[in-house]
Amino acid sequence: NPSLNAFVYHGYDDARARATKRLKDQTKLGKIALDDASPAVRAAAAARTDNQGLLAVLARKDGDAGVRAVAVGRLDDEKVVAERIRNDADTAVRIAAAGRTIDQRLLGHVARWDKDAAVRRAAVERIDSSDLLAHRARDDDDAGVRAAALARIDDPVVLANRALCDADDAVRVAATARLTDAAVLAELAAGDHASVAAAARRRIEEL
Repeated sequence: NPSLNAFVYHGYDDARARATKRLKDQTKLGKIALDDASPAVRAAAAARTDNQGLLAVLARKDGDAGVRAVAVGRLDDEKVVAERIRNDADTAVRIAAAGRTIDQRLLGHVARWDKDAAVRRAAVERIDSSDLLAHRARDDDDAGVRAAALARIDDPVVLANRALCDADDAVRVAATARLTDAAVLAELAAGDHASVAAAARRRIEEL
């Protein structure tokens, strides 16, 4: 399509990126993904290419984190995905890798030890271990990570612990909304945290 090609290779970056998203020619997409000066256009090409070898190269070597994140998010090579989740300096790339890997051991490590809460949360949302989810619900420094872990837990002991003891009211409310223990709910309803007490009263009415 000559007119589409004109948009891909000429004009403003946003227009070229939109045109690239419509390209089907895999050879052209590969060249654009590797050589275009615009990160937005390279990312658009990475989102369209079917070449797994090219995606691995982009995931490892592109200078733009947005391009690396797109490539990692479409990559089937578990070795490269694991490499990126361990070693990439950019949070968005590590989040993309956490969403792609199937390695539960690696996800567990990331859920515990990644320096960025957003990456830990992405890992928590995909781990299968109930013990590790409980650990993260209790012990992560970030309330968002604790909440994400809590949302995947049915253990009444862990739910009660978080409803009674979490440092963040939003986490306590979320845990309270899923409790079935009448004694714990009564204790919370009589407590001095207004939002938690209100959540407990609502839960008592539901039950």
